[in-house]
Amino acid sequence: DVHPLVVPANIDPSCDLSAGGGSIDRWFNTDCFSRPAAGEVGNVRKDDLRLPGFYDTGVRLGKRMPVGNGQFFELSWEIYNLFNQVQFRNVDLNAQFDEAGNQVDSRFGQVISARPPRTMVFSARSRPRLTLWRPDGCTANQLAGVSIGRSSRSPHSFHDPR
Repeated sequence: DVHPLVVPANIDPSCDLSAGGGSIDRWFNTDCFSRPAAGEVGNVRKDDLRLPGFYDTGVRLGKRMPVGNGQFFELSWEIYNLFNQVQFRNVDLNAQFDEAGNQVDSRFGQVISARPPRTMVFSARSRPRLTLWRPDGCTANQLAGVSIGRSSRSPHSFHDPR
């Protein structure tokens, strides 16, 4: 994720933004920032700061069971963030300076939120069999010329709608 600063600031081009950064308390080197002169907007560009990335592994296990009359009963278990990996989301980018030009936001550069931990969802539902229907009574399979299902004839018997 790439985000601009909320408040205009100057960044020292000779300063290494990654020095001493990458931790929860200091995602980037906050010493690289200073207050711009009165009337200036600062020189920080939108791509100067990189926020934490995103990595997620999810899995879904399910079982579909026929219950008769063409209906199905489904059980499923979904897991998001399977490995419960801590993933930081937002970093305080609100640079605030006093009259002397000193940084006064004690949280500037700190990670302030994280993505959700492992989440599991269990579900059960009943589903009817899907049949496409036309007003003349032919199903989609019959319109395609193939009758699907058990029959005393060949499983690929043709249907004549006449």
